[in-house]
Amino acid sequence: MASSAIDCHSANGVWPISFSYPSESSTDPWKERRNLVSSVLPGKPYSFTDAESYLDEYQSSYFAITHRKGGWDCFRHLEIMYAGALPLMPDASMIPEFDMIHYPKQCFADLYESFRQSPGRPAEAVRAAVQNHFNNHLTTAAMASYVMETAGLASARRILFADANLAAGVDYLSVLTLIGLNQTPGMEVSTLVPVPYIWDDWRGHSDSLYGRGFGYTRVLRATRRTGISQMSVREARTKLKRGHFDAVVFGSIMRNRRLHGALRSALDPATTILICGEDLPLDSRSLDALISTKNQVFVRAIG
Repeated sequence: MASSAIDCHSANGVWPISFSYPSESSTDPWKERRNLVSSVLPGKPYSFTDAESYLDEYQSSYFAITHRKGGWDCFRHLEIMYAGALPLMPDASMIPEFDMIHYPKQCFADLYESFRQSPGRPAEAVRAAVQNHFNNHLTTAAMASYVMETAGLASARRILFADANLAAGVDYLSVLTLIGLNQTPGMEVSTLVPVPYIWDDWRGHSDSLYGRGFGYTRVLRATRRTGISQMSVREARTKLKRGHFDAVVFGSIMRNRRLHGALRSALDPATTILICGEDLPLDSRSLDALISTKNQVFVRAIG
């Protein structure tokens, strides 16, 4: 566990967490690219209708511009690194201490300052180092491992994932956590409500999903699907009381407070994880309410 995560918990009573990407980056860090900086600009509309052509633009560039969006942590940062490009983040030096702790924040700041002073192709060693950091810390599998180990639940095998809203409305941190848990070898993940679009046998249209479904749709093989895909709250409560699950993960606690309340009497605080993926830091009252549950609380925006 990183010392910054421990420092965050000591100071705030919660653990930090970041977005992650469902696949490792496998691009060649020594390969030449046709563009110095990608033409994709944050906040500007683009015409990409599929994830492949969108990522190809990043894969054809050495750098890509990004910055804070709704919160400091942004899925765009990950798309850029996954494609093997380097993020040019003008506000990188302003990232709060406990936000984005899984990213190479100082590297981001140094990259931007170096480029501002002398625009040019980055060193291959820097490209390789950023890719290595991405693969070790910013994949969904790595983030799921971090969450379970930090919560003291690394040996948990039967997981109940609770998010009643995820099938209808995408929350990045919630769906990325669910994907990472399903990628963990030997882990059996059950859901209260099915989330069909993460499996490769989904036949729906991603255009209606947030961000057109780029990066998180059809990323898991259906043949690896385990656990229970749907159950009622009553069934879940019964299974919890019988000790059927080793751990419970609420993928988006602020959007599932009613569900948490309905299950709370059957939950063991020591084996319950609450994840808050809101863009902005919670007010002190809401944060204190989460901490008071004695559950393991992970928060994306802390600064």
